[in-house]
Amino acid sequence: MGKIINRNNVFCSALRCKTEKSNSCSGSLRAVSVALMLALLIGVFSMVMASVAYASWPEYQGGASRTGSINPRAQPPITTPIATSITLPGAAPALGGISVEALLETVNDTTYAYVQYPGGAVVGTGGGTRIAKVNLNTSSIVSGWGNSALGYSTMGGASSFELATPYLDLTKGLIYAGINNMSTSLLSCGIVSVNTGTGAVTSLVVLNNTAQINTPITKYGDCLYFGTYTSTTGNMYYQYDLLTGVVNTFTGARGFYWAGAQIVNINGADYIAFGSDAAVNGNHSYLYLTPAGANFGTHSNDINISNYVTSPGNVRSSISKDDAYIYFTSQGGYLWRGTISTLLNGTPTLNVRTLPSGYSSTSTPTISGNSYIYVGYYSLSGGGGSGGVVAVPQNNFTTGPMVTIYSGDAVQASPIVYNITAGLPTNSKDFIYFTTNTRDGRGYCYSLANPNSPSIAKIWNNTGVSNNSYALQGFASDNGFLVYGDDTRNLYIMK
Repeated sequence: MGKIINRNNVFCSALRCKTEKSNSCSGSLRAVSVALMLALLIGVFSMVMASVAYASWPEYQGGASRTGSINPRAQPPITTPIATSITLPGAAPALGGISVEALLETVNDTTYAYVQYPGGAVVGTGGGTRIAKVNLNTSSIVSGWGNSALGYSTMGGASSFELATPYLDLTKGLIYAGINNMSTSLLSCGIVSVNTGTGAVTSLVVLNNTAQINTPITKYGDCLYFGTYTSTTGNMYYQYDLLTGVVNTFTGARGFYWAGAQIVNINGADYIAFGSDAAVNGNHSYLYLTPAGANFGTHSNDINISNYVTSPGNVRSSISKDDAYIYFTSQGGYLWRGTISTLLNGTPTLNVRTLPSGYSSTSTPTISGNSYIYVGYYSLSGGGGSGGVVAVPQNNFTTGPMVTIYSGDAVQASPIVYNITAGLPTNSKDFIYFTTNTRDGRGYCYSLANPNSPSIAKIWNNTGVSNNSYALQGFASDNGFLVYGDDTRNLYIMK
């Protein structure tokens, strides 16, 4: 376990890192009465406050459980949408475009997207990592926002490729973003905050780490969690305390690439779980557990998933969860389910499904109200770009039939899903939204009706514009909007 005292010489405490839970349990009678009063007020005013109905999309896959499930009160397009696109401002870098999910926020029925994208390998105002604020109602950049006259903020660093989806704190009006190559020597990474009202950027912590921050940013209590990657030695996962500035570190066998953290509670204690790249030739990939708080960095359990299947490949998905299980994928072509209550055992209960033969997956499993798990898969061998999306029944995970939703181009991102249930389960229908990471990358909508006897239908696809390209990341959704981006900095907006 490594610890870095950043300021105040105080280590991140377990209590502080669980502020949200601790606050909800303190002063019980007063807290209950206040909660009841707030509930009554919300009930009275919900008919006149439009924003009450929207959950926003403040982090990767929409929320803390990473289910990718869209708020049922914010129906996205389920028929052919009205589609527009804009190109984000600033000179294009040599490579890389919009490679992370947008973050969405609805204020008084106006929905905004915050989009992080690269500005090239130049430190300073001419380059670095950028973030733009887009008004989805008008399909336009918010004028006057940010520190650039072109309508974006330069957050620093020297960037040509962005893979860490930031986190939007709706209460504080701040976005926490991972930045690479922050020093003039290009030998550091770190975290900045961006004010959602003005676009003002504040540097929070600079890490003496030559690796890239390559995972979604996760927030739990007052702490941020994220991992770093290089092809050789980038093997650090971090806990950063927003109150004290203290940084705790976890050292893994290899680096962390797209492997966002999940919080699980086992026997009353909170743990941070995340996957890793394989240490040796596709073997010795790990699912790690470490305590949240002061003991972050302790190896509570290093679960070698190579003990369950031969050559599982890298774990390059985040972890989603329901009440009893966590779910993730690995590049050997596997979908995994772990029983949360067993994750500290010597041999945890992990179930695994094999995806279509010859394919890989980096897709975070999406959990539907229709009792299906959706994942994308892909193959880039031989210069190809084939793949698809499959569904596995949540209630019969190990032996239930795998349903093909889409077969065609490569899907490396995570689907998101909107569920409509009308009366009997046979009337339940999922609308599945996903993007393709190919030269002619697109956004798609398919449906799965009647989970007892699945019926699949293509609803629509967005063809983009003449220069549309690879869509590495997936959709985000709020207030009836869907958005995704591509490698040429086009942001597609569907309503």
